[in-house]
Amino acid sequence: RFFSPAMILILISVGVIALHYRDKRDDLRAAGQHLKTNVRPSDAIMAPGLDYTLSYYFPQIDTYAADSRAIKDLRAAQKIARILYVDSRFNYTRIGLDELFAINPKPEEVRFRGITIYVFQLK
Repeated sequence: RFFSPAMILILISVGVIALHYRDKRDDLRAAGQHLKTNVRPSDAIMAPGLDYTLSYYFPQIDTYAADSRAIKDLRAAQKIARILYVDSRFNYTRIGLDELFAINPKPEEVRFRGITIYVFQLK
């Protein structure tokens, strides 16, 4: 009595459209959880533009963060065996990525919606 049939039809249509709308946002949660479960003590993480956001899903990222270090310094470090490079649309400058591809042109890749994690073996 309080709802007209047209209003009910419009509400159902909006609900169906909303359920079919694809989520195109970057999957930061999955990337952060992947890092949380797969990072080793001998790893360094480079995530230009994403360190702060990924820290929500992986609070220990600061322990492994290496964005401010040069690739040659990371390669020379005895404790670092691999570099996990988190690439996304927020990485405008691609700092160090070309140099890492020169070292290892075919790294292991883990893909999430909008984000790719490259695993570069150093040792």
